[in-house]
Amino acid sequence: MRFMQNLLIVFLCIFSQIGPLQAYASSNGHIIESLNEDWLFYEQQLLIHPDDQKGSKLVDLPIEFEAITGEISTYGTFIKQITIPQHYVGDVLALELPYVYGALKIYANGQLLTEIGQVGTNEQAHETDLKPALLPVTFDQQQVELTIQLSSFNHIRGGFSGGIKLGEWHEMSDHYHLERLIVSFVSSIVLIVGLLALVIGILGKGEKMLLTFGLFSIGVAVRAIFSVPFVFHELPFDISYVWATKLEYISTNVVFLLYVWFIYLLFKELASKIIIYGSVAILGVLAFISLLTEPVIFQTLFFHTSYLMMAFVIYSVVIIIVALKRKIQMAKPLFLGVLFVFTGLIFDLLSGMGIINFPPMSLFTIAANVVIILFFIGNRYANQLVEVRKLNNDLLEMNKTLDVKVQQRTKELSEANNRLAQLATRDGLTGIYNRLTFNDWLTQDYKQAVSEGHMLSLLMMDVDEFKKYNDRYGHVQGDQLLKSITELIQRNLPQDVKFARYGGEEFVFLLPNYSKERAWQIAESLRLLVKGANFEHLGRAEGIVTISIGGAELTMDKVYQNEVALVELADERLYISKTNGRNRVTFEYGI
Repeated sequence: MRFMQNLLIVFLCIFSQIGPLQAYASSNGHIIESLNEDWLFYEQQLLIHPDDQKGSKLVDLPIEFEAITGEISTYGTFIKQITIPQHYVGDVLALELPYVYGALKIYANGQLLTEIGQVGTNEQAHETDLKPALLPVTFDQQQVELTIQLSSFNHIRGGFSGGIKLGEWHEMSDHYHLERLIVSFVSSIVLIVGLLALVIGILGKGEKMLLTFGLFSIGVAVRAIFSVPFVFHELPFDISYVWATKLEYISTNVVFLLYVWFIYLLFKELASKIIIYGSVAILGVLAFISLLTEPVIFQTLFFHTSYLMMAFVIYSVVIIIVALKRKIQMAKPLFLGVLFVFTGLIFDLLSGMGIINFPPMSLFTIAANVVIILFFIGNRYANQLVEVRKLNNDLLEMNKTLDVKVQQRTKELSEANNRLAQLATRDGLTGIYNRLTFNDWLTQDYKQAVSEGHMLSLLMMDVDEFKKYNDRYGHVQGDQLLKSITELIQRNLPQDVKFARYGGEEFVFLLPNYSKERAWQIAESLRLLVKGANFEHLGRAEGIVTISIGGAELTMDKVYQNEVALVELADERLYISKTNGRNRVTFEYGI
């Protein structure tokens, strides 16, 4: 018995840290900026760029529609201007969005980043989806305008559940996924405990207490999937918001019903049958109503009757205190467990009603209660069922396996994040570097060339009459042509020349420390290389694919206003090459 108590203390210490760890996972990370203050809100307007600030209200997040407009079912636009630190411009950052009571669209400088649910101006056009998100974003300038269109209809609440954060991708992503890993880990433990108790109850010829406890634990694990942080979105199949909400509330009522019945089975001589049967009936009806009605109906009913649930929790505490005085078996662990559960339910109820904003706690407090009851039930049946000890050992081994899986999953997530960061720098079609990466190169090399007095040349290349090629051969074959030209150039390009896709059929070359004479030679060799490949192009008089190139150079005696001017000059000379008959290089030297 002493050993069991010590082991119980260890488990309580572990579970007591899971709640704070979850709060850490959901709120920390390398935050660049917390975007919660000074949002302009435009009521019943879905904007991308506001003409002015007239008709707007200044609000802070998190906030609900009712606090701004006095209405729950409505829509509007939140807009905020932010300034990104210079050293983060061009980097892959993370924008963390909380789940909203409704649907949202978010834009950055007018570009749509994502849409969760379907934003609409009425109930028919709107579609709710309670889903948090972590978005990889890259900004090419310091000044960013964030625009969030938000709508909520036929819901008990409308607006933001939490704040918005901007931070470094790797750290934010690790913390974001850590929260879900914690929930999955704890849910798995509770599920295993429930299955274990269920099996023992069945093998014990239908032991009602174990069967009830097993079903209770399984219900807790199922409920965790559909409650905050909504890990059901990670499942390999889609579940609509309506059914996910139904399953959350049905499982909540069923779990509480089983808890009521478990208290009754333990303390039949102390519990009132009228209160027990009345509570079971109310919870059963609530679960049935949740199955048949819309969320706004059963959610409203649930919160209106939640005070009855809290009253029963208090009643169960009274029963357990009486049992403690009578020294009835299981009274001590249940008293401690009820305190855990009561604390978690209070926090979640207040969060659900919008009174406080706190990470969900009931899963972890119920999990602690489950562990407490498990160990005392195991001690109770240890002398009767030899298999219980073996099953407990199996449970510990399975926990070790879960630890390994968590570590493996964390490693896989880290590798996936690295791959994502790499993809952000590469062109999806050709595999060479993209325009964003080129801009970073250009800024860095231009500054270095100007400060150190080095030469710098830039080439801009265009595939001649590429539109005609697409019109004749189709876009699929056009994409293949761009890939073929890219591969041909890469094989024959000096290693110190930087090659990137600028957009469409345009490509750029950055040549640090190259004079205009050497740059022209490179350009001419590329022109001859592509021409000599004899790629068929029957849409042109020449019958083959050719390229045109324009070049610009930066020397010690020729400095431009900025790096953009260098690109513009190369583009102008590319235009000259095209207007002078194409298949040529324009670079002053060698014309």
